[in-house]
Amino acid sequence: MNLPEEDMSSKALTFLKRTLADISSKQENSPNFKNYVGAIKALNSLQSNANAIQEARNRMLNGTSKQFNNVDTTLKYIKRIGLKLEELEPRVIHISGTKGKGSTAIMTEALLRKAPYKTGLFLSPHITSVRERIMINGIPLSQKVFIEYFWSVFDLLSQNKDDETDMPSYFKFLTIMALKVFISEKVDVAVIEVGIGGELDCTNVFKKTPVVGITSIGLDHTKLLGDTVDKIAWQKAGIMKPGCVAFTVPDQSSSVLQVFQDRAREKECRFEVVPHLSEYPIDHERFNYPQKLNASLAIQLAKAWTIWNNNGSHSSYNRTEINQEKEKVLLNCTTPGRCQVLRENGNNVCYYLDGAHTVESMEVAKQWFQENSSKNAKRILIFNVTGGRSPISLLKMLVECQFSEAIFCTNCISEKEDDLPEDLVSKGTCLEEACNKVKENLNAWKSVGGSNGHAVTSVAEAIFLAKQLSNGQSTGVLFTGSLHLVGSALFLLRPDHDST
Repeated sequence: MNLPEEDMSSKALTFLKRTLADISSKQENSPNFKNYVGAIKALNSLQSNANAIQEARNRMLNGTSKQFNNVDTTLKYIKRIGLKLEELEPRVIHISGTKGKGSTAIMTEALLRKAPYKTGLFLSPHITSVRERIMINGIPLSQKVFIEYFWSVFDLLSQNKDDETDMPSYFKFLTIMALKVFISEKVDVAVIEVGIGGELDCTNVFKKTPVVGITSIGLDHTKLLGDTVDKIAWQKAGIMKPGCVAFTVPDQSSSVLQVFQDRAREKECRFEVVPHLSEYPIDHERFNYPQKLNASLAIQLAKAWTIWNNNGSHSSYNRTEINQEKEKVLLNCTTPGRCQVLRENGNNVCYYLDGAHTVESMEVAKQWFQENSSKNAKRILIFNVTGGRSPISLLKMLVECQFSEAIFCTNCISEKEDDLPEDLVSKGTCLEEACNKVKENLNAWKSVGGSNGHAVTSVAEAIFLAKQLSNGQSTGVLFTGSLHLVGSALFLLRPDHDST
């Protein structure tokens, strides 16, 4: 089924305007709306623009790019605003890895909050609101609190610049702000997810952290971190600190485990592989795929930190002991944009969202979708993959899901930047380049045997087209390939998201 392009675009635009109007109405009723938007605009000014990102990609293609050492510059800005990291260091659990960092961090925080401790949580990227990145007791900062902390940090940094360009980048700023929040709010424990890598990541500013975790290792950001899993593992293990205990999951390759063991000796810390979830006295079949992969790691991180916090040492404990209360906490943990299902009232379309963008995470997403979507329902794929990632390896797996239709789009909610909420504006996105990527993804789909492919410009058009293609039938729509795609979809499908 093919819709006339002009007809589809105009109807999609009407759908988009109606959704944005609903959201705008809710936001404008907030007394902090304008101040919050001002803060986000100032934050967005710290993003790299499209030209700078393209130059970085060209360096990658030429083999001359490597990850910048962000630690020293982050420490410079931390000193500039007067933060004392030693106040927070003993209360940090640091988590790196290729896949599962976010879900592990969320589960670890939930276990500690139940203990109960006052918790801080730092995640990236955000899905629909930047406030999702910094949480206290599992709740994103309110707009009011975000505004207060944002301007306190931004003003100190901007008023004491060495030159006009002397400001931290977007992610570096949010890292510094999160540390400021956790210290000021006097959290008992802060669970911090690494951005990229570990050794050179700007979250790796601590001299000592008692407990660290490393999730599954795979090939991602290869131009920055290395072109083999062993090289990437070396970077991820850079968060190990003298005297800490470092945990990893049991599905690592033998060569990756060897890298971790070597790094642990170098860093003078203890290294352990956590048990399989099946070794705990629980019904592990009740856990979904991400939980199965990462729940055991979260359990060990929370246990080890609690014991260390109580007696200042890494004493032994019953590793597989767990009570029903903690099992329930883990089962109730959800990660937005990961294995998430949305159903619309009065609509036969069911949306499945997973921001998988590596081979390993796509395998999990594929299995989850196949097991949870009805075999009798029509299946539609909405896909995008960004940056230097190749779509072919991901689409090869998705062909197995037997989609009747596949829609390829950009991550943009709309073609018009004026329509976008500030939290989702990306200065690094060039629409022309993004549309070229859509065509590349569509051609890759055809090359791996996929059929009935469609290319559209925006996520609003993709959702509208999926509804049309469902033709009133029971339909399962899978969004995957990019967390930013999933974030735009959630923004449109859930206009009642929190704006307080």
